[in-house]
Amino acid sequence: MMVTTSTEWRALLKAIIQNPDEETPRLVLADWLVVLVQPERAEFIRTQAELARGGSNDRLLERQRALLARNGPAWVGPLGSAGAACGDGMACSDGGWVQWGSRFLFRRGFVDEVDMSPAKFARLAGRLFAANPIRVMHFPTGLQHRTQRGWLRPALARPELGPVSAIDLSHSWVDAGNLADLVWWRSYGLGTTAHGPGRRRCPARTSRSSTSRRPRRG
Repeated sequence: MMVTTSTEWRALLKAIIQNPDEETPRLVLADWLVVLVQPERAEFIRTQAELARGGSNDRLLERQRALLARNGPAWVGPLGSAGAACGDGMACSDGGWVQWGSRFLFRRGFVDEVDMSPAKFARLAGRLFAANPIRVMHFPTGLQHRTQRGWLRPALARPELGPVSAIDLSHSWVDAGNLADLVWWRSYGLGTTAHGPGRRRCPARTSRSSTSRRPRRG
């Protein structure tokens, strides 16, 4: 199958986002990227697909890192540049790209996990989920959040979080206000083991039930 139109591109991207476990749409997209003279992105998708199938070896891991090192800013795009400056970015051996205070973990050619502050996520959620089948969100917090109530609320209010399978709060500070938000979020189907109020950390990621529906906040 040869993809030749923007309509087919959107259809493939939609298929990837809606069926993140399926490999075929990604490989078809890789074929099209070769036609569009983007051979390194195509190779990156295929390399990571092979790694996901259990083909891990030093050659594949190094090729993954090298491709990401050369193309990370372009593949992350404006998502990596929205925040405080902290260098040009760095490729990691596990398929991660770190830039501007955020971390984007690629799997099978697309961003699968994001480590980003809740405030930045609230601004970028639409762009993040429009182009990537993201399944895990990490929300770390800094010292300023110890006295800032409601820091998690803007992120939890974003409807784009619906498809994620897990939200990691293991490096987050949880206060009484955040607990109220987490109780609401749990009613949406997320089981959380957050401790509080006070300066205790939430020790585990939360997982969403695939059959849950989002309630309205009162």
